[in-house]
Amino acid sequence: MHVSSTTERKAGRTSEIGDGATKPLDSISPGPDAAGRGKPRPALVRLPRAGVDIAGAIVVVALCFISVLLGLGEYYVSAASTIFVIAILTVALVAVKDTTDNPQAELERAQLSDILQSSDDAIVSTTPDGAIRTVRGVGAVYRETGQHTKTDAANTTIEARLRAVLDNNPEFVAVFSPKGDCIEINRAGLAMLEAESIEQIRARGACSFLLPEYQDGFAGFFREATVHGSAELEFEIGGMHGTRRRLQARAARLNLPEDGNVNLLVIAHDVTEHRRTQEQVEYLSHHDVLTGLPNRGLFQDRLALAVAHAKRRNEFLGILLINLKRFGKVNESLGQEAGDELLARVAERLKTSLREVDTIARFGGNEFSILIEGIASADDVAALAEKIDGMFATPFHVRGHEMVVSASVGAAVCANGECAAGTLLGCADIAVSRAKTAGGGYHLYQDEPITLSGRRFSLETHLRRALEDGTLAAHYQPQVNLKTRAIIGAEALLRWHCPALGEIAPDQFIPIAEETGLIVPIGAWVLETACTQAARWRREGYDLNVSVNLSPRQFRQKHLVTAVAGILARSGLDAADLVLEITEGTAMSNVDQTIAILGELRQLGVKLALDDFGTGYSSLSYLQRFPLHSLKIDQSFVRHATIDASSATIVRATVALAHGLHLDVLAEGIETESQRDFLEQVACDEGQGFLFSRAVPEAEFRRLLAVGRKRPGRGT
Repeated sequence: MHVSSTTERKAGRTSEIGDGATKPLDSISPGPDAAGRGKPRPALVRLPRAGVDIAGAIVVVALCFISVLLGLGEYYVSAASTIFVIAILTVALVAVKDTTDNPQAELERAQLSDILQSSDDAIVSTTPDGAIRTVRGVGAVYRETGQHTKTDAANTTIEARLRAVLDNNPEFVAVFSPKGDCIEINRAGLAMLEAESIEQIRARGACSFLLPEYQDGFAGFFREATVHGSAELEFEIGGMHGTRRRLQARAARLNLPEDGNVNLLVIAHDVTEHRRTQEQVEYLSHHDVLTGLPNRGLFQDRLALAVAHAKRRNEFLGILLINLKRFGKVNESLGQEAGDELLARVAERLKTSLREVDTIARFGGNEFSILIEGIASADDVAALAEKIDGMFATPFHVRGHEMVVSASVGAAVCANGECAAGTLLGCADIAVSRAKTAGGGYHLYQDEPITLSGRRFSLETHLRRALEDGTLAAHYQPQVNLKTRAIIGAEALLRWHCPALGEIAPDQFIPIAEETGLIVPIGAWVLETACTQAARWRREGYDLNVSVNLSPRQFRQKHLVTAVAGILARSGLDAADLVLEITEGTAMSNVDQTIAILGELRQLGVKLALDDFGTGYSSLSYLQRFPLHSLKIDQSFVRHATIDASSATIVRATVALAHGLHLDVLAEGIETESQRDFLEQVACDEGQGFLFSRAVPEAEFRRLLAVGRKRPGRGT
């Protein structure tokens, strides 16, 4: 009987090959059992398909899981889920490769020999090239070539699917041995390492792609993943062509079918651009956009650190404040761009006059500040002040114009760190005011540290009596809806007019109040005054919120929530009409405690705002955990939003971020109509600043409300 080109004959006679050749069956299979044992009933024998079936099932499950994850969106796909899916695919890929060499196949081929030995009527079918195709016995069928063909095709299909899934993953995916040898890597991984094949990586060594400073950390990363099951690390690599990338990686243990070792599956995401953007935002939040100098916030941080160093080392410390005279005339006559260029030239000249260890900053407008450390006496500060005063005798060349600019320079000195940073700045400010009064030049605040200590003592003494004497006052700055131009709220700001010392700036007395603990009763007074006034406005028909700043010490005090609840009860103000503001620095000083306190205040019903957003050190991962209602964009970004692309980008991104977190956005320091129009264009909700009004006493604020009520929709 012929099937295709194959002839089948009874075993024990001959087998006719398709090309006409014949073979005795015993040339194909062993002869009868020498021991003369009985003939066992042969069983059905097949080439092993378990590896293929399991791998196919794994692929189906993994692909379905990937589809579900992709349907949920990238935001919800965790690193752990990604590692889980890719681990399944990797194991399945190795399993598919392993099926063709499975020892079970050899066992079943041995069983074929038993069938041939035990069956006198076995029928053998062969292909034209002489390979056994089928063997038929009593209830037994063995299919060799056809089964292999199906198995190989299934292996090829599944392996292609797995390879396609891994190679189309945009992240770096690789399997490493415990020694760090690369076992598998996908296409994205090769691209990040700038390699054409895995052989290039193996020849060079995977660890050689790490920058030297990350070698030890990467070894620890491997150890932690091996011992604990998973690990995370951020590191930098250099590709074969020198391109540097920053990767955020996660590793997990992986047991491969053919290997008894504990290998590691590593998945990494390229965060180079993300980190570069973060660094740029961080830089812009601490530096002046126009000159590139540190801004006021960074200067004050360095000043506080310098005071601590001076106290430890018993050194002198000096500050210079520089105010350019008649700078406004430059803007008026030549335009703002010429004024900006002049400021940049002044900054460059100041830098050439200082040591590298000194800090020069731009405080804003036409004012610069210099921090001088490691000096022997006050004479060194006076000498530098005289040098800078003389520096302005040389004209500046701006846009074809020769400009002679003079300055008023104020200097203050602190010995052995025996002064607060805010006090030292206050003395320098007094000195620059005296220099202005004298018509320019420089003025040194004399007799440090005695004068500083005396002034500080005087401020503290009068401040302790300020509440009793009634010399503290709450002023109110309107907050405006940028779409309707209507006043929708007021921020309560503390002011102090001391009969003996005159008008004291908040940055002079608030640090003393914070340091001495006076800020707690003073802050409570401001809060109660503001709530009482807001309740009165509400009763008169004005739909307003009132915002009050909580200082760091006030925010951390015990029973804060109880105190706020008591003030609300006494004033009659609804909790939803009160907005409590904290700065980024306060929020980040103790994150867990911050979250707990904010949660209690939120349960009370008050609204919560993060003040001066962008100037501190907040992390976006923590921002979404704070139960906030709004963000306040710092005025340093608002001021330059219409003249600097970077500031505009930061403002636009902050608004989008806040709205994405369902938060309102208020911009501080709006001074021009162009700034207001830009903020309205980027969908900023509210604003405050001198364009609308400065902070004013309650009586004057009431007049603003009356004007707004008579002329709705107009600017206030």
